Amino acid sequence: MTAPILITGFGPFGKVDENGSQRLVEDLLARPPAGLALVGGVLPVEFGRVGAALDELLRGPGRGARALVATGVHRAESLRIERRARRLGGEGSERTDNVGRRADDEPLEAGLPDELATTVDLETLRVKAQGAGDLEAWISDDAGGYVCERACFHTLLRGRELGLPALFVHVPPLELCSTGRLRAPFEALLRALD
Repeated sequence: MTAPILITGFGPFGKVDENGSQRLVEDLLARPPAGLALVGGVLPVEFGRVGAALDELLRGPGRGARALVATGVHRAESLRIERRARRLGGEGSERTDNVGRRADDEPLEAGLPDELATTVDLETLRVKAQGAGDLEAWISDDAGGYVCERACFHTLLRGRELGLPALFVHVPPLELCSTGRLRAPFEALLRALD
């Protein structure tokens, strides 16, 4: 079997008691699509720990992964494939993570680029995902400025360092889209990484 794709989601945060990205990742890991090897886990909704948690997955089950796909939840009933992430995403915001910290409290190391962009052909992924179900798929230039943006930046950074395709995808909340409805478009997106 080919090398696995590393997939990640997030757990609950704020008023989101059940995170659709966590549910999707756990479902895909429990029942992998035919012909796709997947590894992954759930990242903490914490500015100061999200990068280290991704790195831990890359040293463990994700060692030798052929692609990195991080996910988070957003408010719309669509897939939102993120083109870029800002290093300072969320800084200056009063929004706190699950341990009460703000992005300003957990700055990234100096010397990193102000912005990173994926090298993946997002239009192909968008078309494949949208064609596999009834969810719209969009390409976005705004990863949200919260812990998702921090995870997106770290995922793109590690992808660049390792020479791997890397991206971040926002998925709908569970109240707007069941995991079953989300699964086919997301599987199509993963398959399009080949």
